[in-house]
Amino acid sequence: MESIADLLKREGHLLYLPRIAEPVLQEALFGSGLIEAWYRESRKPLRREEGEGFRESNWFLSEKALTHVEITPFNIGINTYARRSIIRIFRCYEVKNYFGNKGALQQIIIKFSDGGMCDLMSPSKERDLDAEKFSQFSSHLG
Repeated sequence: MESIADLLKREGHLLYLPRIAEPVLQEALFGSGLIEAWYRESRKPLRREEGEGFRESNWFLSEKALTHVEITPFNIGINTYARRSIIRIFRCYEVKNYFGNKGALQQIIIKFSDGGMCDLMSPSKERDLDAEKFSQFSSHLG
């Protein structure tokens, strides 16, 4: 576990638009406790009608919150969910081509006490580092 400031010093350069995203993340995650895990869910080019750039989706798990951050050249959207309100975690593993071995984690669905849900998807298999972080993220959820 580490503070958001320490995490951003070490890995902030991995974020899309880091000079803009880092201070926003520090403000948004202030008071949520130490960061236990994070992963990049996706980074995809914007559709032509949206302009140039990317849409990046990141998840942060801290002591008190689960935070989803979506970064585009036009805005940064942040949703924060209190960890104490998590009532169920469903994990889905792909077993195709994994006969006799542990399956690959593909999806996590989190249900909250207010009836809301979050759907976290595994990053593309081509990005091994992000996929490894997804697995670590899952283990920290409980």
